[in-house]
Amino acid sequence: MSDRCLEDLGIPIYISSLGIKAGMLPTPVTVWRLVNLVPKIQPNLIPGWIAGKSTIIGAS
Repeated sequence: MSDRCLEDLGIPIYISSLGIKAGMLPTPVTVWRLVNLVPKIQPNLIPGWIAGKSTIIGAS
């Protein structure tokens, strides 16, 4: 499922607004943006990927 499909379902995707690029390590600036964004949007779920494996970082 692509980001566009999720957005079509009304699920916002914030990765592009953070400046994070696929396959690259996050910079301190992108981490700072994420830390500031999370309290504002109060997500129910934050997915994360580590070494090719999916994991749930946080859920409420």
